[in-house]
Amino acid sequence: MRALPLRAIALASLAPLLAFAEPQVSTSGPCSPIGASGGSAEVRCTFEAPASKRAKVVIKNAWLRPALGFMRPSLPQLNEMVVLTVVLRNLSDRDVLLNAARLELIGAKGAYMRGSQYGGGVLQRSIGDRSPIRIAAGKTAEIAFGDTITFPGLIEKIETSIDTSKVMVIDELTPPRSNGDEFTEQLANLIAANYGKNAFLRASLFTEDYQLVQSFKIPLGKTASFFYDGERADKGGRYVFEPLISYDAFLGCYLKLKALYFPDFKIAETPTTCLEGIPDDTVPFGYRYQQGECRAEKKSAPEKRLPPGC
Repeated sequence: MRALPLRAIALASLAPLLAFAEPQVSTSGPCSPIGASGGSAEVRCTFEAPASKRAKVVIKNAWLRPALGFMRPSLPQLNEMVVLTVVLRNLSDRDVLLNAARLELIGAKGAYMRGSQYGGGVLQRSIGDRSPIRIAAGKTAEIAFGDTITFPGLIEKIETSIDTSKVMVIDELTPPRSNGDEFTEQLANLIAANYGKNAFLRASLFTEDYQLVQSFKIPLGKTASFFYDGERADKGGRYVFEPLISYDAFLGCYLKLKALYFPDFKIAETPTTCLEGIPDDTVPFGYRYQQGECRAEKKSAPEKRLPPGC
């Protein structure tokens, strides 16, 4: 007996296309004949393109820095306004192109969002306002958010709660950072107490036509140092990503601003201990050491502008 020919309309018509289509498609579920007549069968299948792999971007480091005009009462629209800067790490195996960013202030009391700031490496809410920023696969990039935040009364609160004359600054870092955790913890507690214990920033990044890449929750009342790389171990020992604000960067720029605008203020210097070697054959390596007199070093003139990162 001669076998009846099987006519799979959907599969036969799409076969040449499936061989060359990008991305490749596959059926969802079995293909089931839905009718047979005159020795032929018609098969219908549902074809679906696989969802594109989503880029994975994390915040390696984040800090607030004083905006242009900070600590200048003559510019009330800019005074006590800060900018969020982050270092992003691309964990994907392909480049990520960011063309917009949005910053929101959630659960705060007293603090509020202000206008926009512009400059190199800044992303705005609108795609057309700035050139996009590309993060290569496996690499990092620094960006600043165009949306700014104002903390009314922040300067007075810092000056009455933190002894800034004792805070030392590490100038070799960019941005310069305060030394030690004591003062950064004081600032984080000050922010939480005065602007909302549970307040946080929601930082969102966008690509293409305002397609969300990632959204981050950054608490205002917690802090980290420059040693923090954006992840911590949870109670089970598993590492999780948690963006935190490094308030040592804010304090470093704050003190540089204060020294620039108020010449009588001097940033605390790092204590220096000088040792002198005395030849002694009775000790290992032939020298013994004792504290000696430090030679006076020629101090550079006070800076007339802020260092990079501020």
